[in-house]
Amino acid sequence: MNELWKYMTSKKENVPVLYKAYSHLRSKKWVVRLGSQYGVDYVAYRHHPALVHSEYAVLALSEQNGVAEQNSDLRHAAFKPTAPAAKAVVDQFLRIINQGDSEFLIPSIRSIGHLARTFQATETRTISPLVALLDDREPEVTSEAEIALNKFASFDNFLRVNHCKP
Repeated sequence: MNELWKYMTSKKENVPVLYKAYSHLRSKKWVVRLGSQYGVDYVAYRHHPALVHSEYAVLALSEQNGVAEQNSDLRHAAFKPTAPAAKAVVDQFLRIINQGDSEFLIPSIRSIGHLARTFQATETRTISPLVALLDDREPEVTSEAEIALNKFASFDNFLRVNHCKP
């Protein structure tokens, strides 16, 4: 089994993230199918796919989305914050951040930080939940929120002037 895992991760780097997403959906009794024809990792059905349409399209995101933070061409090509799918992803990150008690809290904070350069200054809904995490939290959560907020104000972010207005 260990050899199979090594082989799979050598062929596709994000296999652990994909497996975690798949196993999470299966544990919730969803029928999971590949979603590559829809531009996602998986589609999830409540019942057999022959009986119903999929209810969810699933993108398994990981820390690898930090690559987009450093590559503006990739960031602009892959993530348009005004697109409905992108808004849905950001909404989920913000829901997790606002709830504050999920195993996905730290990855969600990091993902919002990675995407800081894509948000317009009017998109303040992304900053407020991060600011709220600065109080009464575990040190790791506070640290990650601080790092993400600094990315909004960084000199590398051409939107920093708009984000940093009082």
